[in-house]
Amino acid sequence: MLKPFTPTFIEYDINDPLGKLWCLCTLLPYVMGVVLCTVYFSFKRLGTAVFGIGVLANDALNFVVKNIIKEPRPSALRTDYGMPSRHAQYAAFFCALAFLGSRQKQKRPLVPLFLFTSAFSVCYSRVHLNYHTAPQVYYGALTGTVFAICWHYVLRPRVKRLRIVHFLHGIAKRIFGWFHDEDRMQARRCEESSVAPRKRS
Repeated sequence: MLKPFTPTFIEYDINDPLGKLWCLCTLLPYVMGVVLCTVYFSFKRLGTAVFGIGVLANDALNFVVKNIIKEPRPSALRTDYGMPSRHAQYAAFFCALAFLGSRQKQKRPLVPLFLFTSAFSVCYSRVHLNYHTAPQVYYGALTGTVFAICWHYVLRPRVKRLRIVHFLHGIAKRIFGWFHDEDRMQARRCEESSVAPRKRS
């Protein structure tokens, strides 16, 4: 019997003792997206923006390939196509691109191990929860990895030079900078209001 993992719509077998764990693993791509947005919001670097563009391009590639192959999922409850797995392709692309971007700066062996474990757990969870077949996950991970290599070495340098990317990045920096300024001003007002009564006493 299947049970939804609240507050999401992911279903797992209630007789599976690790069902909730695999539900959490299958949600990792969303966590990766939140982390990417948080890093960009905090540091506002062009490289992070180009990373995000790569993620969107990878997602668009998955949509096109799925609608060309049109292979159904193993579960009849899902009517959308399953080849290749979007979650597996996303996780493989994200982790492979993060590894390629950090391998020159970060030489600790735990970093690639963490990235590989994250991608593998997403891939396995999709098969375990019966959302995809093993070949759908395999080709999704393969597509994401190959596209990450192509993006890092071929497409990324070209995208970085596009004027529209620099223009949009500049607008985003101004918008996010305004929010940061507002937060600093609010923190300063709170600090001044807490210090003022002490001076009077």
